[in-house]
Amino acid sequence: MREMRRKQSQLPQEEAWRILKECSYMTLATINEDGSPYCVPLSPVLIEHNIYFHCAKEGQKLEGILRQPKVCISAVGFMQPVAGKHTITYESVIAAGWAEPVEDLEEKLNVLIELCLRYSPGMTREEVIDDCRKGADATQIIKIRVEELTAKKK
Repeated sequence: MREMRRKQSQLPQEEAWRILKECSYMTLATINEDGSPYCVPLSPVLIEHNIYFHCAKEGQKLEGILRQPKVCISAVGFMQPVAGKHTITYESVIAAGWAEPVEDLEEKLNVLIELCLRYSPGMTREEVIDDCRKGADATQIIKIRVEELTAKKK
């Protein structure tokens, strides 16, 4: 990635990881077969500085990753217009890295459990584990090994 133009807005790496962990969704950018860009929102979970998400076992998102595993993620922690001004306050992250399907069954199940616990409020851990075991075969988990990470805040 290029260096940030407005260095005074750059946040430390710890803050970038916090934003990634807390954000509601991220956007994944891949490249289609014809070279055109493809961006899609994801419901992620961050585990040990890796970004994980689930998807179907077929489709444009997975095809793009398998064809070219170098991907880019963008996330916004918060955004709020400033009253009476033509500006906003925000914090955001851009991450680049390598995406790969998770093949290890234990890793896949652990990620599914973390995803479900995060995005299924009100369910017990036992309910989540039972559902994840039932649905693991029908779900593809992707892991992004983050290599570059920048964050900024205004």
